[in-house]
Amino acid sequence: MKRFFTLIMAILAFALAACTSSGSEEENVLTLSISKDKFDINANGETIAVEVTSNVAVTVEIPTNVDWVKMNNSRASATKTYYFDVSPNNDYSPRSTTIKFTSNANNLSKNISINQVQKDCQR
Repeated sequence: MKRFFTLIMAILAFALAACTSSGSEEENVLTLSISKDKFDINANGETIAVEVTSNVAVTVEIPTNVDWVKMNNSRASATKTYYFDVSPNNDYSPRSTTIKFTSNANNLSKNISINQVQKDCQR
């Protein structure tokens, strides 16, 4: 009787262990990806779009000393498109900046580079 009881307990333990596995490891992988990581802008400025796909919350960081790039509009979804307006460059020097997309919950991050030519340069 003890052997039968032990066998039943072992089968139940195995069945419970098999049932508690709630999915593959892929479901637990945190992701953050962007559609494009470099933008070359002419002197007239333009609006750029960056698609961000993530299964975690994302924060956008524009450097505080950059007043020529502004986040425009974004919509909530699994893939979120961020729009940035790049102002015309009225200086005779090219300029560049990096915008960082980071996750609040972990160490995931992606950067985009924005490079804009000077006023007298035509592309």
